[in-house]
Amino acid sequence: MHARDRGGADRRRGPRGRAHGCGGPVVSGSAPTLDLASNLHPHGPHPAVVEAARRAEVGRYPPETSTLAAEVALSIGVSREQVLITAGATEAVHLALRALLGPGDACTVFTPTFGEYERAALGAGFTVERHEALPPAIGTPPPQ
Repeated sequence: MHARDRGGADRRRGPRGRAHGCGGPVVSGSAPTLDLASNLHPHGPHPAVVEAARRAEVGRYPPETSTLAAEVALSIGVSREQVLITAGATEAVHLALRALLGPGDACTVFTPTFGEYERAALGAGFTVERHEALPPAIGTPPPQ
């Protein structure tokens, strides 16, 4: 589903008219709808952000993250050695699993969840046990 602004522009399309590639077809006829299947801004990034990204040295990481790690440690009251700066949540998940588990270990993944947990565990050679963590349907009697 998608929404159209007053001028008739398709808000699912980002800069230069490209579709974001997610969300389903319009199923509600001609009534305006809003696609909540994606967390992308419907109009793309602000021009100032695009310009700042063009000027930035995005081809490499900063030489070190010790200043950031020290500030984070100070703000949460832990030692600098207890803070690890990663390139994002995905890297943090992979590193945490490898630090906590060893070859041949097993881990439990409750679903539905962030898909990277299972991918990280399988990629490191761990056995994964999946358990569905959905509430029972309304009116379903509890298991005996």
